[in-house]
Amino acid sequence: MVFKIDFAKAYDSIRWDYLGNVLKSFGFSVKWCSWIRGILNSSMAFILVNGSPTKEFQFHMGLKQRDPLALYLFIIIMESLHLSFSRVIEAGIFTDCSVAEKLNGSVLDSFRRNARGGVEEHQLAQLRLLIDPVILSFSEDRWIKYVPIKINVFAWRVWLDRLPTRTNLLRRNVSVPSLLCPTCSSSPEDISHLLFKCSLAVDVSRLICRWWDLSWSPLVSYSEWLDWFKSIRLNSKFKDVLEGVFYLSWWSIWNYRNQLLFVDQSLRKDVIFDDIVTRSFMWCQSRCSSSFSWLQHPHLISLPKRQISSCSTNNPRSQSIRPLTSTDLTGYVKDGAGIRVAYQGVSGAYSESAAEKAYPNCETVPCEQFDIAFQAVENWIADRAVLPIENSLGGSIHRNYDLLLRHGLHIVGEVQLSIKHCLLANHGVKIEDLTRVLSHPQALAQCEHTLTRLRVAREAVDDTAGAAQFVAHHKLKDTGAVASIGAARIYDLNVLAQDIQDDSDNVTRFLMLAREPIIPGTDRPFKTSIVFSLDEGPGMLYMALAVFSMRNINLTKIESRPQRKRPLIQHAGNGDGLKYFDYLFYCDFEASMADHNAQNALKHLKEFATFLRVLGSYPTEINLI
Repeated sequence: MVFKIDFAKAYDSIRWDYLGNVLKSFGFSVKWCSWIRGILNSSMAFILVNGSPTKEFQFHMGLKQRDPLALYLFIIIMESLHLSFSRVIEAGIFTDCSVAEKLNGSVLDSFRRNARGGVEEHQLAQLRLLIDPVILSFSEDRWIKYVPIKINVFAWRVWLDRLPTRTNLLRRNVSVPSLLCPTCSSSPEDISHLLFKCSLAVDVSRLICRWWDLSWSPLVSYSEWLDWFKSIRLNSKFKDVLEGVFYLSWWSIWNYRNQLLFVDQSLRKDVIFDDIVTRSFMWCQSRCSSSFSWLQHPHLISLPKRQISSCSTNNPRSQSIRPLTSTDLTGYVKDGAGIRVAYQGVSGAYSESAAEKAYPNCETVPCEQFDIAFQAVENWIADRAVLPIENSLGGSIHRNYDLLLRHGLHIVGEVQLSIKHCLLANHGVKIEDLTRVLSHPQALAQCEHTLTRLRVAREAVDDTAGAAQFVAHHKLKDTGAVASIGAARIYDLNVLAQDIQDDSDNVTRFLMLAREPIIPGTDRPFKTSIVFSLDEGPGMLYMALAVFSMRNINLTKIESRPQRKRPLIQHAGNGDGLKYFDYLFYCDFEASMADHNAQNALKHLKEFATFLRVLGSYPTEINLI
């Protein structure tokens, strides 16, 4: 049991004998009062200091001033009482009993009073006429255990039309700026429109039906949805899961609506379905019994493979792969068939080789720029993206660090590729014929000594494979390209020299990005990537790094980048106009988010970080090719 203590407040002692007297005055039995006293004497607590728990201790003092008894009773006693009572029932000390079993017929009759006179008999008959036709739905039929209580409560409010939609607010004489639906602005916002008739609700409903291989039909109200849902033929457990998915979809639409109104006007609709799939998987897996597996149903493994040939909005987003576990990731690395992987560059680029290493047998999707690769995954043109993040010689690719924060993709893995540069030219061209060499700036820098010895001019282009493509397409006789041996095969170029890089230990690390995060595990070495910012001040970065050091968590990388929206900030205490950069810090550390040490470290960091985001927790790559 964890509770927060404010050491700046005063504390009072509590007379527990007075509490016992109060319980007796309210008529509690002696056994019950003794039970409460035993809980008070046996309850233990611990305090989190910098995110780590202290040793357990017993209570000798009360809580801080302001309703100490009520707070203690409801937080400490009720929790302990609940646990104790559950254990007593499990041990068979208490058995279930029914009040009706203890009462005979005569006692039951004593609770009834027969109608007296014609007036009461007439009233009773009228009551029966009103009550008899009413059929009440069992509450358990609409209460789904596979999703949190808040989702069930939300669905119950939908059924009763108790959400504060704009029409409901106006009905209660609450002033609203407009009656139109915030998501589509086409019709007045009520429950039926927002969750069933709105274009957003229709799109989400269609995607769910494609996911579960159901025939979709337009629905305009909760009652119509209920009739349609009853007609679905599914195993009862999977049907409960499906009902929970629909509840979650309504909650997600409502949450999107509120975010749009009160937080951010630039939210994207395309992430809603991703969120529904991810939450469905995580919530159902955590609430299912050991005998029930998400994987037993084919539609819960993945959606039908889609064929998308362009970025047109008319193409339906008909697939969502379920959230990957660390075990699933191994299967993808071994096969990768049917996976579309975006990379920056043209065919033959090192990024394409990294994508094929990460997902063998995948379909690669070349992109002109890094940000287009991010957008390809976000817009469902590709399933994954494999992009470089750092090179052992050239350092970090800062552009991709900035894009990681700007986009909502998750890091699901990493792949390291040994970079071996070749000098390529058209057939018949000799090294001494070359006057210039084209390639990516980093590739040119990594081959500095070789190119200097050849006394050729260097010209930078967007990527290595693009340089090879340009030389081959224009049939240049005085120009070579620094690229991979794979690019030489693709563009039919002659390899004049191999391994021309200055340092043989030339390795590039690539990140594997997806719309959904993987579920971290502890079955293999994991790495976690985060980004955070801090207030300006002496020792702030030292404090941030100490949360990892004190828990023996190894940092493998730290990178600082100025915030784009706040490049220069003037210190409030500086009268001389000096300014400083407001930085974001990108860190990688060797731990899984399933590890309690890592969780406590980030909780500790949150106490003084002005911003913190986990970019991904993923298996560590140890193999090089």
